[in-house]
Amino acid sequence: MIQRKHLWILLVALGLAACAPSAATPFVSTITRPEGQEVVLWHSYEGALREALLAQIDEFNAANPWRIIVVPEYHGAVKQLATDLQTAMKAGAGPDLAIRNPADVWGLADAVVPVQQYMNDPRFGLTADDLKDIYPAMLDIARDPKDKTLISFPLGGEGVVLVYNADGLASRNYFTPPNSWPLFREICEAMTRDVTGDNRVDVFGFGFNPRADFATAWLNSRGGSIISDDGTHTTFSSDEGVRTLTTLQETAKSGCFLRSGEDAIHDFARGKVAMIFAQTTQLPEIFDAVEARGGFRWNVSPVPYGKRDPSLTISGPAWVMLKSTPAKQLAAWLFMRWFAETPQTVRWSQLTGLLPLRKSAGQGLANVFATNAGLKVAFDLLSVARAQPDIPQWDAIAELLVHAVNSSVQGNDPVQALNDAARSADNLLIQ
Repeated sequence: MIQRKHLWILLVALGLAACAPSAATPFVSTITRPEGQEVVLWHSYEGALREALLAQIDEFNAANPWRIIVVPEYHGAVKQLATDLQTAMKAGAGPDLAIRNPADVWGLADAVVPVQQYMNDPRFGLTADDLKDIYPAMLDIARDPKDKTLISFPLGGEGVVLVYNADGLASRNYFTPPNSWPLFREICEAMTRDVTGDNRVDVFGFGFNPRADFATAWLNSRGGSIISDDGTHTTFSSDEGVRTLTTLQETAKSGCFLRSGEDAIHDFARGKVAMIFAQTTQLPEIFDAVEARGGFRWNVSPVPYGKRDPSLTISGPAWVMLKSTPAKQLAAWLFMRWFAETPQTVRWSQLTGLLPLRKSAGQGLANVFATNAGLKVAFDLLSVARAQPDIPQWDAIAELLVHAVNSSVQGNDPVQALNDAARSADNLLIQ
């Protein structure tokens, strides 16, 4: 009898060991439960963004079945939030969740809990249907290119588009936007003119604003890229990169560029420039600026693409889970997962202008698309979108890329400019 009892205990123990999750693929649902947890969220949102965030949080707090309470805390502008997070992490008193740009997450090092294990969890993770519905490029916003692990989780995205003065182009007999870079150059030159007769240019074809997100979109539109798929080296000095910068240089030589910088929207609204590039989240600002100046017909199109398929380059904010307790971490994930469901992603897009995570959001955004046609242009390209690189060295590499663009537009050799930038960037990647 005693031997049978010992045998039974041994079999039970072996059975439990066989069912236990391995260390390599932890199953969150076997570790803890989320009921009654309080999750502290730090953010830097102000104005309409803050109101939208608080409204969504209130809805979750009132309705979630686990009685989880998310407590939002405003921590100043983006730089102040970054400082507060670093200080809090060193003191061991940080929040459970934060909203950050994915490239900024790397500075928090081991304090960050990658969400991949939660997304894969058989009970609390995303289903196969969820993954089919969520645009792959949205997840790529927050994915480590080296091992493809999802580090943080996106709230939504913004995409780079071309904004053009439709009335202005029509006055010069251009009734469609420039869908190729040669046509972009032609229109840029045609729109640049002296309208007052004082022998000085009053209207320019293009408001030049050499930002890294725009430069990334320009290269992507030519079939190029910025970083290799495994994130180990740069690729922007390729033939596609050289052609992109050469085109910008040759176009600028005609004198059709106005260096608008951060005043690009203002210059566009007052009719000083006929074309600018913008993020989709800037479209409401452009609408208001144009209306305030008396209004004219303007429209949105993809970045010029020529014989290639049109492209969309996206970036955006992400939820960052920080180490706390297993119960709080699971609760934080459940809030993120709820936020990414179709009704919430529709509402978030309506309130913020961010592109939605899911394909199924399209029907719910029909009214938004009716009044914001530019957002619809970008939404229709999400299935072929590409994400801005998510690497810890992104800010420094972005500066190098912008420097190469500026150098080329100023007349320097694009090949040399890109090669110099690539060497410096590759040195950063191997450190």
